[in-house]
Order: sequence, then structure tokens, then C-alpha cells
Amino acid sequence: MFLPLALLWLPLGLILSAELRGLSFLPVLLADPSQWLLFSVNIPGGLFLPFGARALHRLGWRRTAWTLGLALAPVTVLFATMGGLLGIVGIVGFAAAASLPVWALAGAIRTWRGRHARRRARTP
Repeated sequence: MFLPLALLWLPLGLILSAELRGLSFLPVLLADPSQWLLFSVNIPGGLFLPFGARALHRLGWRRTAWTLGLALAPVTVLFATMGGLLGIVGIVGFAAAASLPVWALAGAIRTWRGRHARRRARTP
């Protein structure tokens, strides 16, 4: 269940944000299924946030993972919309930048646990 949601949340978020702003893509997408390919280029940009939240979840920080994931999802959609002006590289880059807090926290927890484990190993 994780992988389908991780792959589809950003394209669906972009469609939803366009609908909320009054730009209706749904009739075009429903009339011509090949138009879904335009939104499939957003899939790689959407992988950073769910996998970062998954890393936090595996470290035992479940509530924090859910909180950061849900809080940063709209920010990531906004960043991906702005990055869309630069093409697929902009979408992926801006979405990766929006997920940096999750990855930074996961890295800090791993570093802290590693240092703490080494201190325990040294003390008799």
C-alpha cells in the first residue's frame, strides 16, 4: 500500500491544487487518457517525502513521521508547482528541497544513535 501512495500523491496533489485554483484539468484528463503521461513526470519528485517519512517511521519516530509528512505534503505540492516552470528537473529539485527537513531529522537521529551506541561500547 505504501508504494502506490508514494508514487501517486504528488501528481494527484497537483491536479487537486489546480482544481482549487479554478484550472480544471479533469475534463481533459478524462477525455484523453494519454494526457495522464503529462502528470506521470511528477512521480519521481513525489518519492522524496514518503521515503524520508518512512525512514523516520523505521527509526521509531512514527508520530513525527506522520506529522512531518502531512505538514510538508502541501508545501511540496506548492514547490513542485513552482518548479514546474523549470521542467522536470525543477519539479524533482524543488520537491526534494521541500522534503529536506524530514531527511535532516532522520540523519540527525541516526547520527545521535550511532554516537550514543559508541559511547556505551567504550564505557565498561
